[in-house]
Amino acid sequence: MPYKTSLITRYESTITQVEELVAIHNFLQSVPTTQVTDNILRAALTMLVSAIDTSIHELVINAVLFELKEERSIFNLDKILIEISVSRESDFDQRLRLIEACLRQNYSKESFQSSRKIEITLAKIGITKIWSRLASSLGMSPEDIKIKLDLLVRRRNQIVHEGDLDHLHCLREISREDLLQSLEFTKALISEIISEYCKLIEV
Repeated sequence: MPYKTSLITRYESTITQVEELVAIHNFLQSVPTTQVTDNILRAALTMLVSAIDTSIHELVINAVLFELKEERSIFNLDKILIEISVSRESDFDQRLRLIEACLRQNYSKESFQSSRKIEITLAKIGITKIWSRLASSLGMSPEDIKIKLDLLVRRRNQIVHEGDLDHLHCLREISREDLLQSLEFTKALISEIISEYCKLIEV
């Protein structure tokens, strides 16, 4: 299925960037460059949250294009913002290209990271109550999934917006073990969200 393949390829590409940074960190652990290796972990954590963000972006775009190409009625397209001039294009293939470009431009200004924003966004494409749906497969309660995700995003924001400095201007601690746990959580999270989307379009 081309929609699923495109989505998974983009997701795997972003996760690979994180895994490459972790591998570099592992290599550098043998030399006395603690601050350098810690900064690699910080970079990996920011890329990890980017992987979530870009995956949700791609999922929404995939869902809209699938709805239009396959003439399915899975969700209400009126909830997705598309410029009127684009939707009135008479040539179907050109209209699809314009809609995709329009969506990418609109979503480039938006962040799909927090549990609340992801839940609202996925509901627009027919995937409702996402955290309840994932509770069993992730082995966590819906509330715990949201807390874990939001803490990861908060940690990313501390790095990106605060230079990872605390109120005393000291660097916060970061560990490889914590990052690897976050990586496994994120991989499972995105894989299950994609799985829920595939169930939706295969019905």
